[in-house]
Amino acid sequence: MTAILPSRTTATTTSSAPRPGTLASAIATLSDSDRAILEFELANPDNGQAKNRVILSTFGMPVRKYYQLLMRAVEAPAAMNEFPEVVNRCLREQALQSNETLWGRTHAAS
Repeated sequence: MTAILPSRTTATTTSSAPRPGTLASAIATLSDSDRAILEFELANPDNGQAKNRVILSTFGMPVRKYYQLLMRAVEAPAAMNEFPEVVNRCLREQALQSNETLWGRTHAAS
């Protein structure tokens, strides 16, 4: 007795854009909020109290939350394509802060 297997049909797409809901589509795009934060950071690279006040008035969120969202946006692969200056600066500042904290911890006991 021979089993009859259903035939497989493959769908072909004519578009080069990633299908919505796939990992490729998530990597290829930034959310509107991520884009707004990265654009703001590009326009306002200096840190300080004035920037903190503008963050609070523009985004209506605490500064700590803004920086958490900024670091999440920087980690998105699409951010490097659209905002390389912001991504590189944020990653460099994060590395410097980590090194300073580590240096402070290791040398504080001396």
